[in-house]
Amino acid sequence: MPADLLPAIEIETAPSPDATVIWMHGLGDDGRGWSEVVPTLALPPHLAIRFIFPHAPIMPVTIKGGNRVWPKGWRLPRMGKVVVTYHPPYQVEQCEKDETRACARRESERLAAVIASAL
Repeated sequence: MPADLLPAIEIETAPSPDATVIWMHGLGDDGRGWSEVVPTLALPPHLAIRFIFPHAPIMPVTIKGGNRVWPKGWRLPRMGKVVVTYHPPYQVEQCEKDETRACARRESERLAAVIASAL
């Protein structure tokens, strides 16, 4: 897969597909969960379709002033200044099962660095 494309899961219902479905979903979502939809579609066996389920990047956002505008316990927000900072999207690197904790620690540190850069 070219480097400029998002990582994705590709499923072909038959050899030499003549149609492609790109299954779009929200930011930060993973194509693995959505790929389980294909068997439930009960497609006729003569259809040759390629399904592409991209892994969406995470879009980190920092919101300053939210606690002053919408204090805990209030039903509605009050007037005030809120600054929203959108950070560059990043893709979570997949890891093998035996390194799950190290992967989670690495991604937590990356996210902490993004948050610290906005403060």
